[in-house]
Amino acid sequence: MKIRHADTIEATVAGFTGTARQPRALAVRLPDGGLALSQRLTTALASGSPRIWSPSPSARTRRAATPTYP
Repeated sequence: MKIRHADTIEATVAGFTGTARQPRALAVRLPDGGLALSQRLTTALASGSPRIWSPSPSARTRRAATPTYP
């Protein structure tokens, strides 16, 4: 028998991996200020509205200052 434990926390989306049309995972900012990658997005979430995943023009100007994820 496998027992899994997970804690749910609030986090804000800071970016994503993959393309805006088909993101693979989300980069999230944790409450302590750290960054983490989410689990791989399901097909249903990844194919969500591109307007949601596309960065705003102001976010594009900050893009170079944020860490990149493979």
